[in-house]
Amino acid sequence: MTDREMLIPNGVDGSTGEYLFPTLDLEAAQQYIEQGNIEEDTLLSWMKRQERAATTLTKDLPPDLDPNDPGNAGWGIVYAPELDAASKEALQRLVNYRRQQSDDPRKVKEFTYTGEPLAYRWLNSQGVSSGVYDPYQVPYYLLIAGSPENIPFAFGFQLNVGYAVGRLHFDTAEEYARYVESLIAYEQSEALPNSREIVYFAPNHDEATSLSYHQLVAPLVDGVPASAEKPAVRPVAQACQFASQDYLGGNASKSNLGGVFNPTQPARRPSLLFTAGHGLGKSRDHPDQAALNGALLCQNWSGPGGITADDYYAAQDLPSDAHVGGMISLHFACYGGGTPDHDRYAKMVKDLPDYSAAIPFVAALPRKLLAHPKGGALACLAHIDRVFNTSIDAGRSGPRYQPYRNILYQLMKGKPVGHLNREFSRLAAHLASDLSDLVEYSKIGGKVKSREMVPMWIERNDASSFLVLGDPAARLRVEVLSGGDGGG
Repeated sequence: MTDREMLIPNGVDGSTGEYLFPTLDLEAAQQYIEQGNIEEDTLLSWMKRQERAATTLTKDLPPDLDPNDPGNAGWGIVYAPELDAASKEALQRLVNYRRQQSDDPRKVKEFTYTGEPLAYRWLNSQGVSSGVYDPYQVPYYLLIAGSPENIPFAFGFQLNVGYAVGRLHFDTAEEYARYVESLIAYEQSEALPNSREIVYFAPNHDEATSLSYHQLVAPLVDGVPASAEKPAVRPVAQACQFASQDYLGGNASKSNLGGVFNPTQPARRPSLLFTAGHGLGKSRDHPDQAALNGALLCQNWSGPGGITADDYYAAQDLPSDAHVGGMISLHFACYGGGTPDHDRYAKMVKDLPDYSAAIPFVAALPRKLLAHPKGGALACLAHIDRVFNTSIDAGRSGPRYQPYRNILYQLMKGKPVGHLNREFSRLAAHLASDLSDLVEYSKIGGKVKSREMVPMWIERNDASSFLVLGDPAARLRVEVLSGGDGGG
């Protein structure tokens, strides 16, 4: 059996050092998928309905609405009903600030989540239908504020098919206030300490990280050489006049990642960080699950069979004197953005530990980055749940790094982070439609190969679980950042 007929696992158990998921025969995975699991997936049916709206975004938006301008497209906040008054008061400063920036203050709206699990019904209750945009009813940029226990992750993912969505959840009003204060300070400062630089961090331990290293990170760092059929693809940083620094393979140590968050020359801190590798997972009943899920495994790890705190970078490793203000980070790692209260994959393998959360939560590391006392990161982009390298395997159907390159490119051009995340929501919608067609075809006797169905299902899952943590209107102020490589 070839590698392409196996499911390549990603993620490492933070207690045992073993992989979160064993290598799995794709034929066995197909049987699991076809045994009713797709039909029961409400997210799939939602995305199939939204596929047309997602692919015709520029046609559906009013001609005088600019999706790259939150002041024109509108900005809103959706409060969890249980959010305390002090946290709402802290967020009110951001609401007022966005209202001052708007070309019409009536486009800045405040909502309280009503408990409706289906986003299209919630939109209908606000006076709009799916695929129709009215910023005076529901603004294009939407910030979800509160615990995913009270506003489910799935609700945000559904909204994200048609809107630019971000999410914030902190334990205290002080943390909300710190994030808001640092975001506004960044947007109002005449000079910024951040540089026009991206840092790449990618360990290379095993088959899974070798795949993400070579097929995801390398094309971003080095570009792709020309061939007889295609011209060369330039490194994304060079194309955007950004400097680029990388810690790859043996250089992807915990100390080097710590140096990115707390550089020896803080006046030259990078604006972007891209990491790809194993994320940590803890079982559902482990007391450290919320603190360690999504921690980034570094090259220090010696391999399966053991793990220590020296092998990964977690929220507890981020010092109080770090310099992460003005940074946007993107993490390809299991649970890098958070952990849901269900596991799409657990039943694919007998006796697999349950890594879902009793109460869903946002990962600790991005929360600490966003609310850092010396200035918070602007946003973190990452996955909820597991990720599988199958979704970036170029051996299946051409280069799979393109969505990540597109997002980085547009971030380096100063586009708002929430609008860019629709790169993944559109991909998920297309894959949901294709997957549904494939299942229907198999039901009428059509032959469907496991190497076709399973990677498509996993890639759809990965794309639909990618989210923005932070204000979706946040963007890099590339016009005032220092440095860069001068290329272009």
